[in-house]
Amino acid sequence: MAYQPSTPAYHPEQTRVCPKCKGPVERVRRRFIDRLISLITPVQRYRCRAKGWGCDWEGNLR
Repeated sequence: MAYQPSTPAYHPEQTRVCPKCKGPVERVRRRFIDRLISLITPVQRYRCRAKGWGCDWEGNLR
């Protein structure tokens, strides 16, 4: 019998959801302004993966 961990591996992209449609999101490159904001408080830029289905959200999440 193979070892199976009791908790799944931690994948940050899977724990983040789109604030508009609650769909999955993916990380994208940050803009220059995002990098400046990250000097004060860390932020990462995400885009909704359901973009082709009507959701056009892209933005920063902590």
